[in-house]
Amino acid sequence: MKKIFLFFAFSIAAMQFANAQINYGIKGGLNYNTTDVAVSGASGVSTDSNSGYHAGLWLRIKVPVVGLYLRPEVVYTSLKSDYSFGTYTLNKIDIPVLVGMKFLGVGNIFVGPSFQYLLNSDLKVGGIDVSNSLSKDLSIGLQVGLGVEFWKLGVDVRYETGLSKAENSFGDIASTLYKIDTQPNQFIVGLSYKF
Repeated sequence: MKKIFLFFAFSIAAMQFANAQINYGIKGGLNYNTTDVAVSGASGVSTDSNSGYHAGLWLRIKVPVVGLYLRPEVVYTSLKSDYSFGTYTLNKIDIPVLVGMKFLGVGNIFVGPSFQYLLNSDLKVGGIDVSNSLSKDLSIGLQVGLGVEFWKLGVDVRYETGLSKAENSFGDIASTLYKIDTQPNQFIVGLSYKF
């Protein structure tokens, strides 16, 4: 009897998974990042601008019974921050794994972890490249957002914050140590296209 029950339960689960709707596409957009910086022997470091862009691929798997969807993405992100003492650039691969729900036919809301792999980061002080030592090249963040979709186009707005500490230390220039927190705190505006 247990085998028959398990067989029927497995069959129903397999049929539901087979009926799951799968969509995929491309995305891109703008990022506005706020990074913390510490400079030894200095106070009141000002930020002139923190901007960037992202581009990548997404996949959405809708589970019909539950009414939720799973949306993993692979995104290349480039960020640039201008400070009073120099320019900091950061390039990374983001892999958000979002759980979401559609509402009102065109809207959706989502939340989930985002795994960031730091590709490289550079700091220029007075036009001079400063070598760096990465404390972590992998960090974890959390994304939450809202979006709308019409036809094959989608627009979403997200907020991302870091769950793990990630900091870059840059070498001495005139006995000054620069530490920049690469933990994300950013607003992301994205445009997506569904194939």
